[in-house]
Amino acid sequence: MKIGVISDTHGDYLSVKKIIDEIFTDIDILLHAGDILNHGPRNPIPKGYEPQKLSEILNNLPIPVHFAKGNCDSEVDTLMIENFILSPYIFLSIEGIKIVVTHGDKNLDYFKKLSQKHADILITGHTHNYTLEKEKNFIMLNPGSTSIPKNHHHGTCALIDINSGTISIFDIEKKNVFAEISF
Repeated sequence: MKIGVISDTHGDYLSVKKIIDEIFTDIDILLHAGDILNHGPRNPIPKGYEPQKLSEILNNLPIPVHFAKGNCDSEVDTLMIENFILSPYIFLSIEGIKIVVTHGDKNLDYFKKLSQKHADILITGHTHNYTLEKEKNFIMLNPGSTSIPKNHHHGTCALIDINSGTISIFDIEKKNVFAEISF
């Protein structure tokens, strides 16, 4: 089982298309940690900003897609996504791995505390900074931003491979893994 993880796409159709076509070619599930279509008033408009095309890609994926609501996901934007956009979090158990997904703009310490007790992985977004940290049997993952990264030169995404027991962070342009841990 392979789980693709993205966040902070901010309407950037080109980066998500590249990820789906070149990195997430054999994923079974896609998790999105919020800020799906709107670029946000404090962000620059991404190069591939085409929210309608991005919604079409996400709506037509042949696999399950789960969305957490981000601070830039307005009600009108959510009308474009033909799926539930859950707030303030998603809780999933996939092949025995308990995963919490929240955007991370509110109550992050609270979600971290609860996730350390009840989950194996906490996935966040919001900061546009990728994070991959392991504390004993608990993992904090922020895949970074596909479109407006802050701590990397290119957009980033993550892959959870349950079969190999690894979580990898990818550079979208170079299509290479630059951070990885085992669980």
